[in-house]
Amino acid sequence: SKDVELFVGGGSRNETLQILLGHCSESLILIQDVARPFFECDLVEELFMKAEEVGAACCGARIVSGVAKVEGSKIRGALERESLYEIHSPQVYKIDLLRKLLRESGESSAFPWELAVQDGMNVAFVEGSARNMKITTRADWDLARKQVADK
Repeated sequence: SKDVELFVGGGSRNETLQILLGHCSESLILIQDVARPFFECDLVEELFMKAEEVGAACCGARIVSGVAKVEGSKIRGALERESLYEIHSPQVYKIDLLRKLLRESGESSAFPWELAVQDGMNVAFVEGSARNMKITTRADWDLARKQVADK
């Protein structure tokens, strides 16, 4: 069994990832947002395999609601949702790739997968589940409690 090490995160996502990378010696790293506790465990293995192949792998769920481009108080267009997905965690990266992305990102608040795509890199995608909701509001918390009680 491996020891678990706890450390204080930084003031931003990128600072926290930099701190985390300072404690890692493996070739791949899994990043999991604590606000998304309902990921499917079998997803992790597939993400690791895909990241090993291309350097980065993310999961997500298809967007099912209508999505509009809004300017001010007017709808200016609708986005075709056929290929739109909400990106979730867990996400897996090759350590060297993540270090490079964070080093080059400066003060950017972009997610690592966004930085990789902007840099022209391939990021593998694995379809996850809409059950892997993000808990950010009281209503989300109430829904999450119900989800756990129903299991």
